[in-house]
Amino acid sequence: EPNTVTLRTNKSDAIELAELVGQGARAKLLPSWGTILPPESLVQLLLGYWRGDGSATGREFSFASASRGLVEGVRLCLLRLGIVAGLYGRSNEGRRVRFPGGREIARGPLYVLSFSGANAHAWAKLVGLPAPDCSERSAARIIDGTAVYRVTSTRRVSYDGEVFDATVVDDH
Repeated sequence: EPNTVTLRTNKSDAIELAELVGQGARAKLLPSWGTILPPESLVQLLLGYWRGDGSATGREFSFASASRGLVEGVRLCLLRLGIVAGLYGRSNEGRRVRFPGGREIARGPLYVLSFSGANAHAWAKLVGLPAPDCSERSAARIIDGTAVYRVTSTRRVSYDGEVFDATVVDDH
């Protein structure tokens, strides 16, 4: 078929691969060596993953997976490339997927990394995609080697643990 790749391997290679990346959609991980690749190779690894589980709208790029561990690994790799991505989870509770032959499975949560603005422009430039139709302003960015996220809202919650005050003196 035109969009199909067939991989033939022996059982020991398949077992070794499963040990590297996890078994089952929810247990997938980015192999530890993936996070220390040279930047050019890291871009190719992420681009390959994005082609499989990524998407683009006119304004943003995103990666999605049933595995939080996998998207956390991808998020670290993006940070190495100077791209800050937001992570959110979406519940699929009650949703089921039916396969040909009658097999049915419950869907778990979906984890999504998304980025827009300057971060989307940086990704497009790195991988040779058209620049997104959005301003280069970003709520999240890297300043002096630190990922900085703008707080856009807060809410009161009941909490019994320790609380830290992150107020910057003379800056509010």
